[in-house]
Amino acid sequence: MGQKTKYEMEQEKKYGPRFTGGDHLNPEDGFKYYLHKTMMANELHNGYGGYLMSNAVKGASGPSFGGIQFDVGSNNDGQKLLEKVLRNAVDSKGNPFLSDTEMKQLHRIYKPFYDVEKNGKITKKGMTDADRQFYNQIKPKLDAALSSPKGMELLNENYKMQLDRKVSKVEEVISNVKNEENRNFLEHSMQAKVFIADIGNQYGGNVNNALKNFLEQTENDRGIKVDHGRLTKVRGGFDMDDLKSFRMNTPYGIKHSEDAKRRDENIERITAPTRQQNNQKSADLNTSSNNPADKIRALIQGFKNDADGTFAAKVLAENSDVVENFRARQQEVVKESNQQQQEVVQNTLQIQEERSYSGRLFG
Repeated sequence: MGQKTKYEMEQEKKYGPRFTGGDHLNPEDGFKYYLHKTMMANELHNGYGGYLMSNAVKGASGPSFGGIQFDVGSNNDGQKLLEKVLRNAVDSKGNPFLSDTEMKQLHRIYKPFYDVEKNGKITKKGMTDADRQFYNQIKPKLDAALSSPKGMELLNENYKMQLDRKVSKVEEVISNVKNEENRNFLEHSMQAKVFIADIGNQYGGNVNNALKNFLEQTENDRGIKVDHGRLTKVRGGFDMDDLKSFRMNTPYGIKHSEDAKRRDENIERITAPTRQQNNQKSADLNTSSNNPADKIRALIQGFKNDADGTFAAKVLAENSDVVENFRARQQEVVKESNQQQQEVVQNTLQIQEERSYSGRLFG
């Protein structure tokens, strides 16, 4: 590997080693690759921070770690993985990072940082002041264990398995969508697939079950509301704007709108190359198919996915003769219209002059 840049050194100083669990992936791996890139942007600091405990306290979270940011305040798999690391990882002298007494008290951090409330009532107790003090005491040791060679190895292995699970889960969700038009959109939109996976990684059962119901909706349906969030309705044909509205109308999206926007902007940016590929396929179909209906469908889909104007530019270039004919015809129409306007003006002036002449004769 080459020498680290100043940015890389600064990031590592703040957040520990760069997370390497997805370094084996490339764009040819499709969904899994774009999901990994999204996890690095949405859950970590551009790939840094996976081998440390995170103290983010937005929403109802507890301490988090790993490439997908396991929340040990509520995630049993995350709790098991953390304990596995602590049982197997050792320091430079071959000693465990936590003492037996600390291991026995580890359950004290398996809570949100603070009480979780819903409709003015506490639904889940958070850490006490003493629990938070205990967490702050052992956090440097947890960080050291997670960023040790064995800790990194175990987190990387688990991350690969988690990506496989998330890809399979999203594919299952989409395959179960009964609305054929919506399902077709979801199957062919990498941005939508990654969005569904990101929602699954960030939220609990209530939001994800609501999303499954929302994926069936059309503009004729009443819409979906999650807990004390806002109502979300489909506007026109089901597309990414509807999915983004869904996130923004969740309780988290309302309370932390900037973070919700950040996540969706990252997904849109990261999956942009796939839309360019889809536009290319649509353009190829447009030029190769002899079926007028296929051509129209390809054009519509291409323009819907055209976030940066590349598809429109390609269509215009490949149909330059049609465009030139259209422009020539428009110029003729404009010329005819100008001539007609001039004739109207001349006729109007002539009529006014005749009326003026008549008035002088009979006045």
